[in-house]
Amino acid sequence: MRDLAAALNSLDYDKAGSLLSDHIIVFNVRGGRTEGREAFIAKDRAFREPARAFVELDEIIHHDDEVLVRGRLDSPVPEVGGPTMWRVGFDGPLISEIEITRSRKDSGV
Repeated sequence: MRDLAAALNSLDYDKAGSLLSDHIIVFNVRGGRTEGREAFIAKDRAFREPARAFVELDEIIHHDDEVLVRGRLDSPVPEVGGPTMWRVGFDGPLISEIEITRSRKDSGV
């Protein structure tokens, strides 16, 4: 998870993609769903670059085959920044599912 956050923060989508399964599913609890590595990368890029958003991880809690990640999204755009939590599932060493919980002002991935 730390490697994924670092890759996304540096816009290194080749590195980020190497950490994701081909069939990753990302749920935003506010209604969004993204399926597939390329779709995740395209959506993250469309969100992150204009917002200049950076993920800061505060805590990673391991539970069975999943992890819960608590952190925040920092951005100079006030509507974007704020606390976030990710529930992350794996297919072997690759990230296969992410459920994102954010504050109401979120319009991102």
